Amino acid sequence: MGEVVAAAVYSKGRKVSDIHLDEGRQWASKAEHFVWIGLHDPGSQELGNLQRLSLIHISEPTRLLS
Repeated sequence: MGEVVAAAVYSKGRKVSDIHLDEGRQWASKAEHFVWIGLHDPGSQELGNLQRLSLIHISEPTRLLS
């Protein structure tokens, strides 16, 4: 089973802060901000959870897991 190992927000190439996943959508909506999520061996459950939080968009999840 996979896990989220880290999540952080960046702006203009510099790290702003480590964040919790539930903060990701708010940060990602800010101009010039990028949310980075580090995943270790993610499975369909982890990817689905991130997609439900609107932090990632997966058009063909089976291609990522094969």
